[in-house]
Amino acid sequence: MQTKLDCPAKEAPSSLSEQERLLEHQLRYLYAEVLQLKKERYEIIYTASWLIVRPLLRLEEALARFARRPFSLVAEAETGLSPAPSTAKTQAVEPGRILIDVTGTVERDMGTGIERVAKDLSDALRAADPAQCRLVRCDKGRLLECKAPIGAKDRASDTPLAIEPGDQFLILADAWNYPQAYAGVFDSIHAGGGRVIVCVHDVIPELFPAACHERTVALFGPWLRDILLNADGILTVSRASGADLAALVEERSIPHRPGLSIGWFHNASRFELRPDHQPRGKIAEVARADAPLFLCVGTLEPRKGHLVALDAFERLWAEGHPARLLFVGRRGWFDYGLVARITAHPELGRRLFWFDDVDDAELAFLYAQMSALVCPSFAEGFGLPVIEASRCGKPVFCSDIPVFREVGREGALYFALNDAAALADAIRGWEDGRLQAHPERVSASSWADAAERIRAAIKNNEWDFRLC
Repeated sequence: MQTKLDCPAKEAPSSLSEQERLLEHQLRYLYAEVLQLKKERYEIIYTASWLIVRPLLRLEEALARFARRPFSLVAEAETGLSPAPSTAKTQAVEPGRILIDVTGTVERDMGTGIERVAKDLSDALRAADPAQCRLVRCDKGRLLECKAPIGAKDRASDTPLAIEPGDQFLILADAWNYPQAYAGVFDSIHAGGGRVIVCVHDVIPELFPAACHERTVALFGPWLRDILLNADGILTVSRASGADLAALVEERSIPHRPGLSIGWFHNASRFELRPDHQPRGKIAEVARADAPLFLCVGTLEPRKGHLVALDAFERLWAEGHPARLLFVGRRGWFDYGLVARITAHPELGRRLFWFDDVDDAELAFLYAQMSALVCPSFAEGFGLPVIEASRCGKPVFCSDIPVFREVGREGALYFALNDAAALADAIRGWEDGRLQAHPERVSASSWADAAERIRAAIKNNEWDFRLC
């Protein structure tokens, strides 16, 4: 790995037209949400259920106020300890064990991209160095070694783990959702001369708070600021995400440790095509029909751009195009308007489909059967479906954002951000041969490659850049 210990070059600013398209997309999404929420409000307020909803709303507001307390205050209130200042840290010793923290995944495995990455990276790191890598979780400041599989409900076999000098504490999952679990752990690691390394998958809650769940926004901001002051190194899942983090710190003058090390790696795909797999009937029926099938994979949430995809295909359908669009993903947040539009769409069940309960094997089957993947997001940390589809040899249509350029390279097909007409035209161009996709040129990193980059940063101090 080439080590470059300086501040990363900032990405070129988006053009005014791109910023206008992004703002237009957010306003359209918000307008659809407001209309749907207004409709549902009137349905609720005139029913007996309002008597139940009203006190629950008050409880939700109280919980949100509690969640907005900074991480350090939560730790201090619950343990009587406050984070040790960086000047009080014990002299670092030779790197020892890598303690792979998967607290977030153990607490709540919803099968999201972050949780899939945490599990796959854990497996790859332990395969590379089984003697030195331990799987751990935190519970109210206690460090426990995971003896049961990550997805197991019964955690009785997990045992307390004593911290040793030089331990490298590596957080892979969404730790911001469980700040109280880590109270005092950083201090204990530093007291033994060890280091805390944190994976920051993206900074989308800071850059686009209106596109994220309010609980995530309330928790992520204080957590990130605590990490910038108390972590010894930060890993991101793409160079673009690392550049976003560095730019955020600089532009908002966020306090941080001078010279904080930053490294990055690329996610990989673990999907295996299984010719013998028999998907459920509804999935097989859609996948094996003759008309072209385009997948859009991801939780239904504002930044994923489902409305852009739907607008583009409505243009194609108006021309009599037989192409079908399949959304694969669970409901997320701020999705009422989108869900209402999908479920009431005249093409639903004909040329429009939505599956919210697809498992990994069925998703691999759909990748193998589809014509192409559509990724219209306006913000991503990496974009796992891009490499999953490419590994299956299928074309990928991506919105033209830096991280997709980094991952898709010259192998994907790009269209202007939030431009349904451009997406529809790109699909036409691919079908008539004007545009050529090259799935084999998309980033092809393996989980072993990702594990090696992480181990090189932790063990050999090979970081890509540092914050100024």
